[in-house]
Amino acid sequence: MNQQTDSRISILERKLKRYHSLNLALLIALTVFTLLSFKDNTPAQEILTVRGLKVVDESGRTMIELKYEKGIPEINALSSSGKKAVSLTATSAGIGDLYTFDNDGDVLFKLTSTKGGVGYMALYNSKSSAVLESGITINEAGYLYLNDRSKKTFFNCTQSATGGGVLALYNDGIEAVNLSSPNAGGRIGVFNSSKIRVGYLGAEDNKNGAFALWDADGKRTGLMP
Repeated sequence: MNQQTDSRISILERKLKRYHSLNLALLIALTVFTLLSFKDNTPAQEILTVRGLKVVDESGRTMIELKYEKGIPEINALSSSGKKAVSLTATSAGIGDLYTFDNDGDVLFKLTSTKGGVGYMALYNSKSSAVLESGITINEAGYLYLNDRSKKTFFNCTQSATGGGVLALYNDGIEAVNLSSPNAGGRIGVFNSSKIRVGYLGAEDNKNGAFALWDADGKRTGLMP
C-alpha cells in the first residue's frame, strides 16, 4: 500500500513539474510575442503633448517656460530674478513676435510684423521708448527712424515715392533739413521752425542747378539762375 502510494505521488510530482515547465515556457513565449508585436506595430512616441512645460534649475527655479493662454502660444526664457529675459509669441492674427527685456522686465528689443504684413524692429531705452525703429514700407523699401527720449523723430531715412533716397533731420519733431536724390539729381531743402521752406539747392527736372531763398513767411527773396 505504501509503495503504491509513493509511486502515485512520484508520478504526480513529475506531472506537476512538467505542467510547471510547460506553463513557464508558454508565459515566456507569450511575453516575447507581446513585446515583439508592440515593437513592430506601435511606433515610438516622438511628440509630447502638453498644455504647458517648465524647465527648472537645480534649486527648482523656472528658467524656461512654454505655455498656451487665450489662444496665444508663448515661449519665455527667464532671468535669475524670475522675470522675462526673452519672449517668443505668436498672435491670434498669425504674427510672430520676439522680445528681449532688461533686468527690470522692460522691453529692450522688439521684432515683429506690422498690420500690412511687413517686418518691423525697434530698440528701446530705459524709459521704454522706441529710440530706433526700422522696417519695410508698403512699397517694399526699407526705412530707419531715430527718436529722442521723448519719442520725437530727429532722423528719418527711406526711399521716396518716385525713387531714390530721402533723408530728413528734425528738431522737436519738425522737419528742418531734407535731402533727396530723384532722377534729376540731388536736392537739399531747409525749413524753419514754422515748417516753411527757406532754402533750396539742387538739380531741377531739366538737370540744371538751382538755388532759392525765402523769408520767414515763405516769400521768395532770391533765385539763381
